[in-house]
Amino acid sequence: QWMNQTSSVDEFSSQPNISHLHSLQITVISNFIFCSSVVQFLRIHHHLKVILMLGSCCTLAWNILDTSINIQYLIVVWVPAILLVPLDRDQDITARTEWMWMEKLRGEEEEVETMQGINRVLLENLLPAHVATHFLSIIKGSGMEELYSHKYDRVYVMFASIPNYKEFYNENDINKQGLECIRLLNEIICDFDLLLSKPKFSSIEKIKTIGSSYMVAAGLTPGQIKKETGRDRNLAILIVEFAYQLMQLLDNINKDSFQRFSLRVGASMGPVVAGVVGARKPQYDIWGNTVNVASRMETSGQMGRIQVTEGFAESVKESEVICTFRGNIKVKGKGSLPTYWLDKPNKQKFQV
Repeated sequence: QWMNQTSSVDEFSSQPNISHLHSLQITVISNFIFCSSVVQFLRIHHHLKVILMLGSCCTLAWNILDTSINIQYLIVVWVPAILLVPLDRDQDITARTEWMWMEKLRGEEEEVETMQGINRVLLENLLPAHVATHFLSIIKGSGMEELYSHKYDRVYVMFASIPNYKEFYNENDINKQGLECIRLLNEIICDFDLLLSKPKFSSIEKIKTIGSSYMVAAGLTPGQIKKETGRDRNLAILIVEFAYQLMQLLDNINKDSFQRFSLRVGASMGPVVAGVVGARKPQYDIWGNTVNVASRMETSGQMGRIQVTEGFAESVKESEVICTFRGNIKVKGKGSLPTYWLDKPNKQKFQV
């Protein structure tokens, strides 16, 4: 009986130790989970993570030393620090390396975007916007690499030249061997370009300059509705208004430069083929009988006036533009063609 009582007392006295042991095991496991979470999920500096893990392990080790629990638990406490600290260091190095590569990649992407923007600006200065888009799609690999060409049924072509510029040009010491003459011509062409850049004349496309001759065309935008009401009439009037504003602009330049330049304009309407030629310094141009006739209209015209073909005149007859039949003019390579003078109406502005 006495022995039974002794065994029951020992069993009763060991229950707190067992309970404390279970509690300590849970604490050790919790410490391991805490350290693992710090390494895996906490986005702070590696040294701060080490401080947190060492602090947790030291606190738990201190509690173990104050108890009579086996020393093996003290070793288990430091397992997270021994295993997870090097692992966290490797992850920190990997993260830093990945971040550096991402920053480098982001910088390279920004450089590529900047270069693409520069290429687009350069191409749009050399080529029309829709043609530049075609070539940029080829560069990006999303378009077919082929010769660009497009046929148009109705395009209005205009040539405007300064015939008496040849008399002005002189290579002498006063003009610095012609440099000042070229400088003035450049100012004139730049003013013409600035006028053309106005939103009102967005439908007119500059083709090229040949010496003192300025060539433009209207109706070179693909995808426009061919049966749009008044479209042809609007484009024809727009060309005429642009021509008269060029004349006015040249008059203002004459006042500032004390010159007597005069503009001679010729225009025609009809089908053309547009395309880009050349691998280096590509040139957008248009070809066809309409272009040749427009050039002949300019060369056979008179300074200060606009000479057009019969088809062009038909497009503006219902407007306020005054059409005067000039007669049948012999045009080189075309025989005799009926031509018309276009005169500015009494109103200062055309209704487009």
